[in-house]
Amino acid sequence: MKLCGKFLILLIIFIIIIIYFCNYEVFSNIKKELVICVYREDINWINNIIDKYDKIYIYIKNNKRITEVKNKFKHKKIKIIELENIGSCDHAYLYHIINNYNNLSDIVVFSKGTYRKNIHKYNINKNNTNKTNNFFKKFKLNNWTFSHNKTNFKYIKSNYSNLNEYLESLFDKHFVSKLFNDSDNWLMGGYFSLDKNNILRYPIYIYKKLINYKIKHPNREIDHFHERIWGLLFSNKTLFL
Repeated sequence: MKLCGKFLILLIIFIIIIIYFCNYEVFSNIKKELVICVYREDINWINNIIDKYDKIYIYIKNNKRITEVKNKFKHKKIKIIELENIGSCDHAYLYHIINNYNNLSDIVVFSKGTYRKNIHKYNINKNNTNKTNNFFKKFKLNNWTFSHNKTNFKYIKSNYSNLNEYLESLFDKHFVSKLFNDSDNWLMGGYFSLDKNNILRYPIYIYKKLINYKIKHPNREIDHFHERIWGLLFSNKTLFL
């Protein structure tokens, strides 16, 4: 009996060690998908992370690369979608949410084409840029040049004086007020992960209103507004529609 008891204890310790040193998600039914927006970036790194995800969506905005990308990535987990070159990565993220609203994985990881280590750890509820609400209300951007994409796309200013005015053109003032006043974290840069329930707590028309901007161009002020809206939406403590 003593021998059996010791064996059982050793077995329990062994199982605990295995779970500790391995990714817990291997032992669970949690499904993860990776959403990548690509233009000119080197995306060979995708081959090294295929096993970490159940689905990988590559949104390619450069029609000169579509054949190259399709020939390079033929894994059954990978889906390649060609998009018109509108806006930045945020436009592609909105497109993905709208078109997969009822088919999202448990965890959705959003990424630009440039590799970023441990992108799945950039959880929008665990990162903070320490900006105040008033800073984001008044945010505007007079000019922008892409850092990784040297194509000289003309910058298109919006007709709005700041982010707050843009949001109030889409949604009622009570909703916008709660966005600014009840959100904790701000995660900019185009890399973040979300639980799908965080996405689904908002009806699909919220995302459709954001993507439905009349000026279709690669370099727009409106996309910098969208970049700052992710934190407003997904770290908000009170908005459940």
